[in-house]
Amino acid sequence: MLLCDFDDAESNRKPFPCRCDSNPCQLTEISPDSYKWSPMHGKTPSDATGPDYDHTQQNDNGQYIYAEASQIVPGSVAQIQTPSFQLGTTSCLTFYYHMFGQHIGSLVVSAMFTNGSYGTLYTLDGEQGEVWLPATVILPENVNRVTFKATRGGTSQGQPFGDIALDDVKIIRQLCPGLTTSTTTTTISSTTSTTPTTSTSISRSTTPSTTTSSTTIPTTRTSVVTRSTTNPITRSSSTTTTKTTSTTTNTSSTTASPVSSTGECEQ
Repeated sequence: MLLCDFDDAESNRKPFPCRCDSNPCQLTEISPDSYKWSPMHGKTPSDATGPDYDHTQQNDNGQYIYAEASQIVPGSVAQIQTPSFQLGTTSCLTFYYHMFGQHIGSLVVSAMFTNGSYGTLYTLDGEQGEVWLPATVILPENVNRVTFKATRGGTSQGQPFGDIALDDVKIIRQLCPGLTTSTTTTTISSTTSTTPTTSTSISRSTTPSTTTSSTTIPTTRTSVVTRSTTNPITRSSSTTTTKTTSTTTNTSSTTASPVSSTGECEQ
């Protein structure tokens, strides 16, 4: 098991401390640009973007990490990655994200596999509302490492309203509830961005739990992911987003056991 709630993170301290079973571990910054992930408590410096508080404690004392968009060249990338690990079985990644502001770019979750190849697991494009939202991603047993990549949106450095935040990143060595391994990725985009071609279309109004869906069979190769919209923490939002995903029904029952790693996450 890996858990990163960022409440132990110190200002500008990197790598970010996490917990892997009973052992300390960390998320490592690998950003090639000046666009970086940083710990934050309370509101981000820019108005009209970013969260007002963390997801864990929901107050000014709790911390999260975020990528500050001010004075950053559009298209710049901020990346952070987990330690390497050995799952041994299909597992579950969950996290919370906050993508509020008219210049939001994208958030991509990708994986490195044990054979050295890479694949995209989850993609979010554009503004998602002034709210912390949950995401659930199935990890195949051959996933070796997970990377979160934020891309700065907008068309100029003078467009600062594009802060992207993460909190409560968790990997559990068990199946995600209600999901089984499939062959699709999830793409969620705002109504102002291009609608991707995927397997399922879900429209969300200001009440995140209201959805309509239609399903087809995809053919792309990677793991299935989905975003749970049950009881997210909301303040106010008038954003409409389009979510695309494909899931299959899981009727198995799996008992959680810790993630075994190759160094950082060893029990």
